[in-house]
Amino acid sequence: MLNLTAHPDMSYPYSASPLLFIPVWLKHPSFRLCFPAVKPDLLHLVVLKMIRWTLKYGVCNQSPIAFAMYGMMKSSVFGDLNGGYDLGKVSLSLLDQLNDRVVVEARTKFLVHYGLSHWILPLPNTSEPLLEAYRIGLETGDIETAVFSIHWYCLAALNSGKPLSVVERDLHKYALQMKDQKQMYIYQAQCVSRQYTLNLLGKSDNPLLLTGEAWEERGGDHHMNMVEKTKRSRLAYCFGDFQDAWRFAEETPDLKKFSFGSSVIWRQSFSVGLVAFALAKRTGKRIWKKRAASFHKQIKKWYQAGNINCRHMLKIFDAERAVVRGKASEKVKKKYDEAIKTAGRSGCRQDSALANELAGEYYVYFASAPDTFRAKHYLGCALRLYEEWEAHAKVDQMKETYPEYLARAGNDPTGT
Repeated sequence: MLNLTAHPDMSYPYSASPLLFIPVWLKHPSFRLCFPAVKPDLLHLVVLKMIRWTLKYGVCNQSPIAFAMYGMMKSSVFGDLNGGYDLGKVSLSLLDQLNDRVVVEARTKFLVHYGLSHWILPLPNTSEPLLEAYRIGLETGDIETAVFSIHWYCLAALNSGKPLSVVERDLHKYALQMKDQKQMYIYQAQCVSRQYTLNLLGKSDNPLLLTGEAWEERGGDHHMNMVEKTKRSRLAYCFGDFQDAWRFAEETPDLKKFSFGSSVIWRQSFSVGLVAFALAKRTGKRIWKKRAASFHKQIKKWYQAGNINCRHMLKIFDAERAVVRGKASEKVKKKYDEAIKTAGRSGCRQDSALANELAGEYYVYFASAPDTFRAKHYLGCALRLYEEWEAHAKVDQMKETYPEYLARAGNDPTGT
């Protein structure tokens, strides 16, 4: 790992002037929600210039930001997850080295834990550091970084399998703070996530539409439209509308550009890959098999590069691929059991429930000989896990879809 602890402070004050351009540039509306895709090559060029100036002239208070962003480039653009994570450590060590860290402390910690930590560490491990960045931002007057930090704190909780009522309460509480601080752009994104959560909780008239207490679908703004479509795609898959799930996913731009460095990148690849596998199983068409294979390959690549969060996702895809390829029932069962065990150990309730649901679905629809006993077991486990997650709308949908299989509960839901 690069060691700059002995690197001198920037001795000539005018040398730092180009780096001071960065925080102003990042606050421009075009770059909201971190780094939307407005001239990404320019972003990369400026980051590399920042690194060069630090190495040439010495450390200034923008240097930690430079190394954090360079780490995000290495992880998201070049696929060097460990290299990017190491640069995050360099960024934090430079922050400790500064005499005047107040100006950049919140933003540096936000960038490291929003854009780097989750590529190597379990996603729940990013929650406390993001909460700390939020607190520091409020204390130092960096309100924008504070609200970004707490937004991604809430998303980490949502994607880590925390009970939905707890997540919804936090989404609501912090949304009100964002509104009070007149941070309307991130406030809207927070409201979309809250409505998505309310839908899963069963607190909306139609769980497929992002319309209710927290949000009314409106389209319009390009970035907010992307946030809506991402959530609509996940809801459509969750409730069995696979064609719409794919349509919404196709209308979502490249998240590597629009959520540069974030955990949404690999989470969305998993979500869209599930849609492709669902359509491949139901249609048998080559195009869906190829699309599913491409997402399987990407998740496998991230896991092999060091992303522990992708381990259970890869196991779920392995099981789905075995179904698509028509493997023998016992081989498919082994794959699903591995996926269930791995997802259970990850602590991600919704993915553990999903792995069980997919296994049960296999024995209802896709096995060469339907197996009522195994279908009841896996679907019963899925139902209990969704109940623990408090996804009441999903629970109701499963009971309507599989009434004869859910009369009695399954066995151990964790697979351990």
